[in-house]
Amino acid sequence: MTFKRLFLFMGVMALSLCMGGCDFFKVQDDPKTDANAMEKISFTIYRPDKDGQWLYPEKHELEVKSGSDRIKAALDTLIEEKPLADNLVNIFPENTKLLSVKVKEGTAEVNLSKEVLTATSGGSLAEMMMTVSIVN
Repeated sequence: MTFKRLFLFMGVMALSLCMGGCDFFKVQDDPKTDANAMEKISFTIYRPDKDGQWLYPEKHELEVKSGSDRIKAALDTLIEEKPLADNLVNIFPENTKLLSVKVKEGTAEVNLSKEVLTATSGGSLAEMMMTVSIVN
């Protein structure tokens, strides 16, 4: 029974990766040439419910400095901010920090602080939820 449930969960996650990851960022304002200019970005992050069964989308809008790293802004929101809905949880352990993000040839390398390894109490399911949240 547990294997079937895990298999079903992994299938849903794979499907959500294929369908949900396509609408990552939309720039709403034209970037200005001023170094202090701000632009509004929209993005969707995915958080698990309290039961750890499903991931649900959360739409966010942020004002960021023009030319700043939009991926870093989205990951900081995912890791550090509280969920917008009461039935969702932040799967990342408290004090987890995003150390760096490098994108090369369409692949992102995300470097997180050690808290992501030491404070996880949800076992492999929590680790998988964190990974899927970042990938989406």
